[in-house]
Amino acid sequence: MKQIEVYFDGSCEPRNPYGTGRIGVIVKIDKMIAYKNHKTIGSGKGMSSNVAEYEALIDALEYLIQNNLQNEHIEVRGDSNLVINQMKKEWKIKNGIYKKSAIKCLSLVEKFFKDIYFEWIPRDMNWEADFLSKIGCTNFGFWNNKF
Repeated sequence: MKQIEVYFDGSCEPRNPYGTGRIGVIVKIDKMIAYKNHKTIGSGKGMSSNVAEYEALIDALEYLIQNNLQNEHIEVRGDSNLVINQMKKEWKIKNGIYKKSAIKCLSLVEKFFKDIYFEWIPRDMNWEADFLSKIGCTNFGFWNNKF
């Protein structure tokens, strides 16, 4: 059985909400990076850090589905209390601007046949995904294709 770890993060800068949303995603299979992604997902009305967090998780789940990894044991880790607790169904999804992304995320989670666990981790343990979600926020845009 493969060991799959997912790390995700989202950011909304320079203001939250209504800033520019970016995501950072890392998927490790047997401790090796199998997938990483960062991109800008939108800006303005309808964007928030919660939307970005959910969109990062959606990106990771879509990668896993596209690569037929729904039967594996998957540990999803992020520093968003909201996303983790809603995916664990411990918190209700309310009418925030993130609602559409949250519902899409739940529908993707239902496609996994085995164990998928969600774990909140502190930001300093999620530094790689956090870093990816911040690319493009600074003058270091030349890093975009080099990390």
